[in-house]
Amino acid sequence: MFRCNCQTRKVLKTFLVLASLRKNIMTPQTKLFSIMTLLVTFGIVWIWQGTQTVHAQDPVMQSIHPISNIHTAPLTTVVSITYDQSMNISTVSTQTFAVHAMQTGLLSEAFSVNAGTISLIPNSPFMPGELVQVSATTGTLSMAAVAPLTSTVWQFHAAVNGGHANFIDSTANQGANKVWLNDGSGGFTDSSQSAFVANNPSQANKVWLNDGSGIFTDSGQSLGSSNSLGVHLGDVDGDGDLDAFVANHHNQANNVWLNDGSGGFTDSGQSLGSSDSCDVHLGDVDGDGDLDAFVANYSSQANKVWLNDGSGTFSDSGQSLGSSDSFGVHLGDMDGDGDTDAFVANLGQANNVWLNDGSGGFTDSGQFLGSLSSYDVHLGDVDGDGDLDAFVANYSSQANKVWLNDGSGTFSDS
Repeated sequence: MFRCNCQTRKVLKTFLVLASLRKNIMTPQTKLFSIMTLLVTFGIVWIWQGTQTVHAQDPVMQSIHPISNIHTAPLTTVVSITYDQSMNISTVSTQTFAVHAMQTGLLSEAFSVNAGTISLIPNSPFMPGELVQVSATTGTLSMAAVAPLTSTVWQFHAAVNGGHANFIDSTANQGANKVWLNDGSGGFTDSSQSAFVANNPSQANKVWLNDGSGIFTDSGQSLGSSNSLGVHLGDVDGDGDLDAFVANHHNQANNVWLNDGSGGFTDSGQSLGSSDSCDVHLGDVDGDGDLDAFVANYSSQANKVWLNDGSGTFSDSGQSLGSSDSFGVHLGDMDGDGDTDAFVANLGQANNVWLNDGSGGFTDSGQFLGSLSSYDVHLGDVDGDGDLDAFVANYSSQANKVWLNDGSGTFSDS
């Protein structure tokens, strides 16, 4: 609006009275000229007083702890993220700042907020070597009630004790699966106990319970009767225990088995797809704090991404990724942009890297990594430069391969 001083108002009032007396003889142009002349004559200054809307800025991530992809995090490490603005603790929860310990489940400890730093201190130490996946979602808000522009997802491994990596081969029970126990100095001995997860063909999957000393007993559960080739454990329903996503072969639907907390599993009733699935890896691909599933399919069938709604119910993302004979998959942030990408191992065809756009949408990076019969892949920082490299297991008397990441998600043969 316009604002003027008292003298100005008096002058204008006088002028308007005079103008009203002469309205019959003054044209609009004459009136305007007279007003302008009066303003200049009396040195009247007009001040325009406007309003400007100021928008609060999005919180920007400054640092994370532990750093992404480290494999030596202390077992009692604090998990935290720091923004450039003070954050509102009332918006921090297990859904908005999710810490998935992949051997124990979603952590539900109390959170703390100190200015822009959100922290979680585990009540119990992480397991040695345990993979921990962290999702800081856009559900956390600043004190100005503004969300970060994007989610930040990262992972790390808890440290293990050092040793000499001495392995002792067992000659007993050649046909049985084995559990190898570490003696603490890197030496492994055979416990002579069997541990079985996914069975094929058309045999029930089994759960073997550990008594804490490395001795396993059959839980007595017979889970399904499909041709199961792959399984990944993770807390898919957010209740603090480990559930199971099972990949089934021969055009049979994949299954989700929910844990009651004591190691008893029940079928969630979901029939996910009808492909020749060989492997599955769980991770938060869309940045909403829960574990989704990337499934590797065989027989030239496209790989699939299944999105979790947080309760352990999965829906098809609608993506059909590739048409190779995929046998293995591992998720991790390979290009360092704060989301979860996928490295897929293919049989008789080049391996592929699929990059995530942050919302769970994957695009082919265009890399063709080898042409061997690859069966499986695992990601880890093998050269200590802070990014995820790939160790690929190959079939048919072919040498295994190590692919080194340059930090941008581009791999080269070591």
